[in-house]
Amino acid sequence: MKYKPRYSGPNNSGYCVCGCSWEEHHLSIVMNQEYSEQTHEGYFPQECNAFGFHEVSGRKFNEVTGEWEDHCQGYMDRGVL
Repeated sequence: MKYKPRYSGPNNSGYCVCGCSWEEHHLSIVMNQEYSEQTHEGYFPQECNAFGFHEVSGRKFNEVTGEWEDHCQGYMDRGVL
């Protein structure tokens, strides 16, 4: 199987469509050795943690309404669009 990098490489910017870098997202360690060898990526970025983590990960606090709103539930590199 041929794998493509998610946040590095010539077609990726390292920034999500949410505006945050891949490093500001929840990072899971890559366990697939073949993926890691092909892409040279050791992490799999998931929901954004720029505005909080645990129960509020992927969300942003709206000071006007006083509520947490969806911000980014999964990394998508803006260079891929």
